[in-house]
Amino acid sequence: MMAAFFFGHRIAFEGKTSDYVWCGFLTGIATATKYNGLAAGLVLVAAHFLRLKGSRWQELFFSRQLALGLFMIPIGFITGNSYGVLRYWNRFRTDFLFNYIVTPRYEGQPDRVGYLSFLQRIPEIIGRPGVAAILVCIFIAAIVVLRKRDLSDNATRGFILASTLFLFYFLKMGAFPRQPTRFVLPAIPFLLLAIGPAFQKGALRNWLCVLLAPVLIYNCICSYFVGQRFNDDPVYRPNSGFYNT
Repeated sequence: MMAAFFFGHRIAFEGKTSDYVWCGFLTGIATATKYNGLAAGLVLVAAHFLRLKGSRWQELFFSRQLALGLFMIPIGFITGNSYGVLRYWNRFRTDFLFNYIVTPRYEGQPDRVGYLSFLQRIPEIIGRPGVAAILVCIFIAAIVVLRKRDLSDNATRGFILASTLFLFYFLKMGAFPRQPTRFVLPAIPFLLLAIGPAFQKGALRNWLCVLLAPVLIYNCICSYFVGQRFNDDPVYRPNSGFYNT
C-alpha cells in the first residue's frame, strides 16, 4: 500500500503514464496480499483529480491514463494470486464471498458499526502518548493546509492524499462489527503521513520535534519489552519442542 501511495503521489505532480501503471499494479499486489489493500486504489483516483484540477469533466473521467491505471489493479491482483484466480476461480469466488460476509462478525458480534472500536485500536498500535502527539500534529497540519489553500503545494497534496485514504479506510473497515487490531494497522502509516504540513515552518518544527522525541523513545522502549515477552513465550520460541511439532 505504501508503494502504491508513493506512485500515487507522483501522479499528483508528474502524471507520467508509468506512475499510473505502477500505482495500479501495486494496488493489485497489495489486494492479493490482503484484500483491504484495495483501499490504496483511491490514491490513484484522488491524485488524478488533483493533477487535473480545473480541467473539463471529460478529461477527468475519461482519461486513458486513469483507465490504464485502474486496469492494472486486476492485473496486479492476478499476478499476486494467479493460482487461485485462474485455476480455481469458482472456489476462489465462493470463498471470497463467504469471507466477506462472515469476517465482519466472525465471533458473533451484534449487527452494528465498529467505528468506536476502530479508534480504540489505534492506541494499541502507537501508544496513547503517540495518539496525543499525532492529534496535535494533525490539528496543526489541517490549519496550515486551510490557511494556504494551495492545491499545488507538495505538503498540501500529500495531506489530502494521506487523509483521504485514511478516512476512506476508516469508513469502510470501521463499519465492521468486529475490529481486531490487524484490521486497523494498515491505515496507521497514512495517518502518520498526514502530519507532514505541520513541519513546514522551522520554528514550529523544532517544537514538534521536542514533542515527538519522548514519544518515540517511549515507543521504542515498549517495542523492546514486547519483543522480550514474545522471546520468553515458549509457544513462539523457535527451539521449543512445541514450536517444532
